[in-house]
Amino acid sequence: MRLCTPLRPWPASATRDRRPPTELPIASMAGSRADAVFPPVDLHPLLPPDRQRDSAVDRPAALFACSDPHADIDSLFTGAQLYTVRTAGLAIGPAVLASLEYAIEQMNAALVIILGHDVCRLPGSTPDTRIRHTAAMLRKRSNILTTAVSARRCYLVGLCWQDRSELIRPVTLDDTHRASHR
Repeated sequence: MRLCTPLRPWPASATRDRRPPTELPIASMAGSRADAVFPPVDLHPLLPPDRQRDSAVDRPAALFACSDPHADIDSLFTGAQLYTVRTAGLAIGPAVLASLEYAIEQMNAALVIILGHDVCRLPGSTPDTRIRHTAAMLRKRSNILTTAVSARRCYLVGLCWQDRSELIRPVTLDDTHRASHR
């Protein structure tokens, strides 16, 4: 099977950098609004501060977000190269899986961020529960994601957009949904 190529070429610097996520400036992904909720070094709850280093080259992040209108995603993650996939209620189908797997395998994404929000119009669960369930389903349905997370080439992160305050807060994923720190 042949993968599609993006209409606009991904920056060569992003795809050449094969360092593990722990050696990349994950903190640079935080925008000013995210900084108000937690410091940039804590944006990625899986990376301990002693494992983060500055780097001239950022790897892209895959962002899977709810399609409900909220803040411009690019303004939330200033300076980050984002590959964005959006669906209503974080619904996962073949196109979502293929898109996120493409970001991991072909674009060398360091992170897969699940961005939910606190005023979702879909009934049935709290935002944190929906984000955790989405993480579990992505890991269950995608061998590529599971392998990348297990090998620590990519990390899975849960975030929740707070519609009223326009801030982002982290959502702790179960240990089975993210890489361990051995």
